[in-house]
Amino acid sequence: ANVYVRLKSGLSAGTYNGTLTAATTGTSNTLTLSGTVTGSREVDARNEMVLDIYPNPVAIGENFRIELPEEIDLNEVTMEVFDAVGELVRSEKGFGETAIERSITSAPGIYTIRVVDNKGNAYYGKLIVR
Repeated sequence: ANVYVRLKSGLSAGTYNGTLTAATTGTSNTLTLSGTVTGSREVDARNEMVLDIYPNPVAIGENFRIELPEEIDLNEVTMEVFDAVGELVRSEKGFGETAIERSITSAPGIYTIRVVDNKGNAYYGKLIVR
């Protein structure tokens, strides 16, 4: 299973060790951590993985492209597009490509795109349609 944590800016690939101590009144527990950093993805303030979407903004009818980490099997992902009020306007599964490239025919506005892989990891991004 993958574990995603927020890392200190500028942390490079390598193996790291540390401890985490959680304390409440009269009680303290310490956990020893060890892990390997293999790469990084941008995460937003809600700790959600951010999609790389370009071009952005995009014109109606123009293609946009979504890049995902190489380890994700695009045959096993679902892409959903939501409008500004959260209504699902598009849903697709299985792409079989190295990136997701699609055109958008929806009205101008700001759309939220969610891509979910076969492990349940969700990636989010905003697409501006002009």
